[in-house]
Amino acid sequence: MSISVIVPYYNSSAHLPGLIHTLTELTVHTPDTQVVIVDDCSNHDEYIKLCEATANFDWTVVRQETNTGPGPARNRGITLATGDYIVFLDADDSLSCDMYRVLSPIIREHDPDVILFDVKTVSPRSTLLLRMIPDSERGRVDPKFALAYARSMTAGKCYKSRFIRDFNLAFGDLKRHEDTAFTKSALGLAQSVFYEPQALYVYQITPGSLVTDESNASMESSFNSIAYIRDTVGDRRPEEVQYVYIVEVILSCAMKINSLGLSDNEVKTLFDRFDVDEPHWWDNGYLKHSSRRYQLMAQMVRYRRIRTLRLFLRLEAVARKLLGIG
Repeated sequence: MSISVIVPYYNSSAHLPGLIHTLTELTVHTPDTQVVIVDDCSNHDEYIKLCEATANFDWTVVRQETNTGPGPARNRGITLATGDYIVFLDADDSLSCDMYRVLSPIIREHDPDVILFDVKTVSPRSTLLLRMIPDSERGRVDPKFALAYARSMTAGKCYKSRFIRDFNLAFGDLKRHEDTAFTKSALGLAQSVFYEPQALYVYQITPGSLVTDESNASMESSFNSIAYIRDTVGDRRPEEVQYVYIVEVILSCAMKINSLGLSDNEVKTLFDRFDVDEPHWWDNGYLKHSSRRYQLMAQMVRYRRIRTLRLFLRLEAVARKLLGIG
């Protein structure tokens, strides 16, 4: 059993020593690990540094002709992957050197389409453990449950290569939320999912990065990502896809109304768009069993309690700051 680790890389020389260390540790512990680094058209000096740093390793390093974003770079990596399974790693993050030891028995015994595992997030203010499927235990997971509740980030996932190729899965041509589009599409098509509650991935949250982008473009990308998921998954698991819409579009966009400085009229127009796009979304069964926070925010959106939502978001931001979260 072999694993391909695909790394999209763009002007990341500041993180290069850590990346080389992570990949070296992985390959030392697992000689059958393939490393594919896709340079997303970094500037010349940055690309030279990458080539020099990787020259002594038997890794695949390729360069995109134009800067297209992490999604297309990962797609290029998929075409070059030779491993039985694929893991995606961002250049500023790291993987546990125990990954192969932990995942290989799962693959041999269960042969799942997707393996989910936990992630440790590190920011300037805090370090947190993210359960990839909250309130779940180790073992096989109903793919419907995984589609609805698994975190949509690229980190914390391992995919069977044949599964990706059979369904021609690819990251959407999106600058933001391409991880949501791929992850949820894969879980929408998977027949077998396994959850391993060990933190095998360390995820760096860097201020100013794409992941912390709070722009209108980011909000519109939420709609684009769900359109991609609908097109890919088709009419399979409609209630689960609707819940993905609720979490990744409705609640995600609602959380940005203060940071984007939207007027009440703009917020109302946004909320009206939700109802047109997904009529009766508030009757979703998964929403009824979701967290109190999600249910409360959903009620504010449904009944247009815009001022109450604004206050709720401000109080939540203060609480997170006091607790040193995010």
